[in-house]
Amino acid sequence: VLVLAGRVVGRNEVVAAFPQTLAIYDRLGLPVTARLGLELRNLSARQLEEHGVTIFLVEGEVHNLTRTERPIPPVRVALLDADRNELDSALFRAAQPTVAGGAVVRFEARMVDPPRAARSFRVAFEGGP
Repeated sequence: VLVLAGRVVGRNEVVAAFPQTLAIYDRLGLPVTARLGLELRNLSARQLEEHGVTIFLVEGEVHNLTRTERPIPPVRVALLDADRNELDSALFRAAQPTVAGGAVVRFEARMVDPPRAARSFRVAFEGGP
């Protein structure tokens, strides 16, 4: 019973160590928040002008929640209107392809000439929720 409870309560750690177990938790209806052992944090966005061109800049950090090095998947940035409808999206790579166990890697995403109706943004790993 304790082992089973540990696998339910510690499911983020289990999936981080054994990514193939994600499908099992999904079938059981148990959410896994750290699917890759990585988490996006400290997200910020601003709009700026560079040489007469509007840039929507999103910055943030990729935190490795595990003890082992992990590859960093592409980061998907979506621009949303006031009703949270997606207007545009693009994929970006972090400054390095992997992040060491327990470490943090910063990323920056620049979207040129964003739609004027964009009011907010959403950031996720490609293929994530």
